[in-house]
Amino acid sequence: MLPYLAVQKVYIVPVMRNRLNFCVLFRQAFEELKLGPRDLIAVEVPAHIKDAYLECVADLPKVSVVHTAGDDGKTREIFTITPCDAVAEATRTARENGIDVAFIDRTLSPSALEGRQCVDNPAWPDDGFALIKGIEWYIAQVDELLAVPPARSDPVDEWRESYMAGQIQELAPWYDRIMVVCDLVHARPLMAQLQQPPDSQLLDDDRTDNLRVRRLRPSLSHLLQSLDDIPRLVEAYDHKRHVALNFWKMREIVAIVHHLAKSSPDMAFSVRNYDAFTSLLTKMGECQGRLSPTLDDVRLAGVSCFNDAFGERIFRHLLGYFDDLKVGRVKTVARPLDTESRFYELQVAPSAAPEYVARNCNPWITEYEIQSEPRPPEDYPRGGTHSEVAWPPCDRFADEMRRKAHRVLTTATVQTTSIRFRGSIESGVDVRRTMRSQLLQRSPDLDTPRSGPEIYVRKIERTVSDGYEWLREPTAWILDTPADIDTFRFTYGTGGDKGEKFALDWRFSQERRSVSHSDDLKVEYESTPGYLAFMDLTTTGRQARAAFGADFGRRTPVVSSFRNVAIGNRWELAPRALDDVEFEIESWWEALILAGLIYCEARLVCVAPADLRIPNRVLHYANSHRKSIHRVPLGAFDRDEQRKLSHLYWVDGVWKPPRDSNDPKFHEFLIRKYGDQMTRSWG
Repeated sequence: MLPYLAVQKVYIVPVMRNRLNFCVLFRQAFEELKLGPRDLIAVEVPAHIKDAYLECVADLPKVSVVHTAGDDGKTREIFTITPCDAVAEATRTARENGIDVAFIDRTLSPSALEGRQCVDNPAWPDDGFALIKGIEWYIAQVDELLAVPPARSDPVDEWRESYMAGQIQELAPWYDRIMVVCDLVHARPLMAQLQQPPDSQLLDDDRTDNLRVRRLRPSLSHLLQSLDDIPRLVEAYDHKRHVALNFWKMREIVAIVHHLAKSSPDMAFSVRNYDAFTSLLTKMGECQGRLSPTLDDVRLAGVSCFNDAFGERIFRHLLGYFDDLKVGRVKTVARPLDTESRFYELQVAPSAAPEYVARNCNPWITEYEIQSEPRPPEDYPRGGTHSEVAWPPCDRFADEMRRKAHRVLTTATVQTTSIRFRGSIESGVDVRRTMRSQLLQRSPDLDTPRSGPEIYVRKIERTVSDGYEWLREPTAWILDTPADIDTFRFTYGTGGDKGEKFALDWRFSQERRSVSHSDDLKVEYESTPGYLAFMDLTTTGRQARAAFGADFGRRTPVVSSFRNVAIGNRWELAPRALDDVEFEIESWWEALILAGLIYCEARLVCVAPADLRIPNRVLHYANSHRKSIHRVPLGAFDRDEQRKLSHLYWVDGVWKPPRDSNDPKFHEFLIRKYGDQMTRSWG
């Protein structure tokens, strides 16, 4: 199971271009042969681009492109230099270890390659098998595919193989061993020709005086095509290429995801999440006959085993590559660094007649059509100073969950009881209890026999909602009861215009933490185990006053009414009305419930864990003020909903402040302008 093919003192390492697993294969061959200064590495690159190619290799991991053009300029041959290209890796390794490098491919006019079309081939086996079962086994699996287009293009490939064989035979006397790194399609033909006597007529140099060589940076689509299946894996390989003998894509993806989760303070996952992620990814590969996961598979497994927001975050992170490529939107949208606000939509497109041609075909091809999105007009142009607001989708989600709690309260309840038969069959005979009555009446263990068997029937009672307007009442959310609350403090969110601000909510939360920071936007989040929503968090001042009318001041506290109030063993920022409570407030969640009772009209909705016991003094306070607490179990909300409710995101940017921070037009402006950046955090 060797990583090379050997003929005399020549060791051929067959590779596929721009494929990470074949870089690992080269590293394995290099370490096994232990090449030194008296050896040579020959690479499948034409000599006329040697200088430009070496410059690009020295610039790795920056991705570069070398292209040659003839006098007509219509067709240009392209050579891509990336860390995941085994030929570039061989050149790079040779230079680092003081080993001579020979560029042995034949110079061709780009017009000779016209008409060659590289297409995706689903029948091609996963290149991970070359590492597991050896290169000879892998070549045997693809022999038939290598013999026909697009993998092979005769007579051009025959010319190249004869030329490369002649070059190797000419160099052989000067070196102890020669390692040849060439495309998979040329491996066996080269072996056959190396066993034949050299033909000096094949060594004539091609003309290069009419070829122009240029070094460029790749376009966005070409960059994505050249970085294997997952660009971030190429970055990971580049960091550990000197110890990459056991580099395995699956293991690296799990490590990257784990590191991403650890660097995301707003995400917390258990070992079970990672076990499920690894198992699902492995099973998906097995079902499709692959060892290496695809980007789509990783995204699907991330969404399934973690949550939607983190699944999208995984996708965005894996699609990035150093500073060359950053993702501006999930679901196949990428943004290069050198643009300020233009986003590119990447869509799979059919192959067209290429402007650029290449002498080797990769069977894993994905082509992209890149379209720039028109920039919408900005209702709130930049200007003024930095201002921060809660991220509107967070508030909208909280309002949606508030309505879900109301639906739990208003759903008609059904209760079934079993009663003795009194002439009405009700909803049917309760067979089980009737039979039990028969058996108990006949039991010899009874001292006093029962009067006789009885018939029991089922009675169904339905409780119908009274149609109460729950939206007019506050909702207390108790999402968690952390043991250590030293880092938590009370704060509030405001609504209304600049003239008179009022509290939309009052929450118990940790100090804000930074999530990301760019030139035009700073994103922070705060974790909260509970809060009190006096109304919908997206309510404008005009809507609040219209809803509550003359009761407005009694239904929500104005900002000026907040002061320090004793809660537990410390002073907290709270509505002044809590000072009127005659007993000591012992906990933060008790304070939330009491504030809700003070500002509700008649009923307080309380979403809390089922095992949370509300103290009798709070219940007596509610009864004495003719108000009631209506509980909704926290279990009515799934884990992802609870996570989103417990995290509030803030955006800090420069814009013209609106009169009301809940102005719908302002919210649409924020979502339109920063929605792509915020998907990484909020989802």
